[in-house]
Amino acid sequence: MDWQTTTTEKIVFSVGLLVVIGMVSGYRTAINYTDSIPKGLYFIQEKVPGEGEYTLIKKDSILQYAINRGYIAQGSYIGKKIVGTSGDTVVVSESGVFINGLKQPVSQPKQFDRKNRTMPNGFGTYILSSNEVFLLGETSSSFDSRYFGPVGRKFLKGTLVPILTL
Repeated sequence: MDWQTTTTEKIVFSVGLLVVIGMVSGYRTAINYTDSIPKGLYFIQEKVPGEGEYTLIKKDSILQYAINRGYIAQGSYIGKKIVGTSGDTVVVSESGVFINGLKQPVSQPKQFDRKNRTMPNGFGTYILSSNEVFLLGETSSSFDSRYFGPVGRKFLKGTLVPILTL
């Protein structure tokens, strides 16, 4: 029997082993297939996510809007990065998103989505309370807080920890 393995086989085995260990330890996994955060496999930690961390949105009205538009599949969540937290001042304008005066990269809101449908307008100034976060995707076409505003922490589903991303 030939025990020589390819790099791909080693990676697949290692990732599989990580997933099994994680699941035995009580972690759940998620696969992201959108461009909002790096595509790949994640553990879902049941801890309150902080600024700069990835999380999942579980707010029904946002999910249903995204499902109806074909942005995500039925039964999916939306993965985003937390860019604003308690006490931050967030301004959403035609020129982009500013958090405490600093413009966020690729944050200029789009008027229309990829199918030329009008996007909701989230323009305004928000001072985030202790139970709110502001979420952005990592691409200019992401469906995020630019369109639906701050999200209550109770509508977040843990912290995403990358296992393997592309």
